[in-house]
Amino acid sequence: MNIFLHTAIPFPSPFAFPKISSTIISKPVKACAAVCCLGLEGHGNSKMSEEMLQPVKSVQEKKHNDIWQLFSEAWQNIMFLNNQRMVAMEELDKMKRENEILLDRIEQLEMKKQNSCGKGDRLFIKSDLLPRIDSMVLTGMISTGEAAGLRMMILDSKVSVADDFSDIHHKNDAELLAELRHFSDKCKKKCFHIVHVCTEMEPVIPVGSLASYVTGISCALQRKGHFVEVVLPKYAGLILDEVQGLREIEAEFYSYFNGQLHNNKIWT
Repeated sequence: MNIFLHTAIPFPSPFAFPKISSTIISKPVKACAAVCCLGLEGHGNSKMSEEMLQPVKSVQEKKHNDIWQLFSEAWQNIMFLNNQRMVAMEELDKMKRENEILLDRIEQLEMKKQNSCGKGDRLFIKSDLLPRIDSMVLTGMISTGEAAGLRMMILDSKVSVADDFSDIHHKNDAELLAELRHFSDKCKKKCFHIVHVCTEMEPVIPVGSLASYVTGISCALQRKGHFVEVVLPKYAGLILDEVQGLREIEAEFYSYFNGQLHNNKIWT
């Protein structure tokens, strides 16, 4: 009976434990190694991707900074040009105002010169002409009777000699005597009393100033020895403050037009 008991209880083989232990030990070791390798490979790939993305990010940031810098420089240039334009416009307006003031000043000086020319220059020219006529008598160029007639013509207040004898210092006695005789013959002619009535000048003078046109005609006629008067209607745009040398007549004058009487003011 003992024999059968011993044979019935199996005894493990001496070669079975190593096999079981080897299989049990080897499998966990291989799994850990695989997991560790995968973890190392994933960490390396993330580092490589970050290293590869860093140059791309730096390039993009540099482009963004360059674009922003160009935009800011362009904006500064626009603001600078705008300021320069404003300064230039202010300078232009200032020059225009100064030019207008200068033109007004020139017109005032010309009017003063014209007013003073009637007295100072006429007396100066007359004082030069009279001794020249005396010298012509002494040299025998003219007789005393002709010289007396020339003196009376020069001293006559109605005769203007300033325009015709303004440069007598550059002429000799013969040239001056010829001009004096020509001027005397012109003064002896019958003069006209010319009344220039200014109404609508647009058909005659489409562009330009009415005052310069009328003044030029009047001066040319006066140099011919004629007596000129100008009748100028009061236009709506006439600046009365600029009218000089005229006096308003304190009387009532009426004109009949289109079936009605109109009150008029007259300056002389």
